Amino acid sequence: MMDVRGGGGLGVWHGIVGEQQREAEDWYNREHHAERVAIDGFLRARRYVNQGTGPRYFSRYDVTDVTVLASQAYLKALDNPSPWSQKMFPHYRKSVRGAFTVSSRAGEAEGGYLVSLRFGDGAGAIDAALVRTLSDAVPKLVRSIGVLGVEIWQVDAGVSIYRSKEKELRGTGEPFPAVALLLDTSRPELAADALAEALPAHALATAAADTYQLVFQKFASHRLHPAGCDKESRP
Repeated sequence: MMDVRGGGGLGVWHGIVGEQQREAEDWYNREHHAERVAIDGFLRARRYVNQGTGPRYFSRYDVTDVTVLASQAYLKALDNPSPWSQKMFPHYRKSVRGAFTVSSRAGEAEGGYLVSLRFGDGAGAIDAALVRTLSDAVPKLVRSIGVLGVEIWQVDAGVSIYRSKEKELRGTGEPFPAVALLLDTSRPELAADALAEALPAHALATAAADTYQLVFQKFASHRLHPAGCDKESRP
């Protein structure tokens, strides 16, 4: 299988009204993620469920680069939600959504858990000193026990502020962080220890931190079967 780690990411942290969660998860599983990865430039969709008290869901999309999230095909999808999407989006709560460039990445594996740290208000300037602090910590983090992969995401505010029909349906305002630090891990408690050792306390104190468990993953079909490769062929 080809590498599906692109240079951009779409991140959506949000809750859903409790009585609607079961249908929302079915909608995600059967329709919404598939619609997204069918768009040119989308590589993979993943969804996580919070293990604590923060936003219940985190949806994470790998894209070739952040410009995919401003492409005509993607914006058309945002402005033409399906009937099922139109039913589900009004049930979103406290949605945080941004389009990001992956500015740093390390590690060659992925885990069943993700530790997400969100920093700052993406409507303002990105804190260059914070980004340097996080970047300097990446080598130590990825060598830490239990940490399998590390990514730093920096927001593209110009792409993130697009006022789509979907955003109108959600009606949540949708702020976005300036920077996100994502740790793939097999043991969340060990990832927390690694963060405490690798990052200064003042940086951790400013983060909105959540621990998530992976519950869904879908690859774009063309990434699974590259051009010229017959998926039915046998050796």
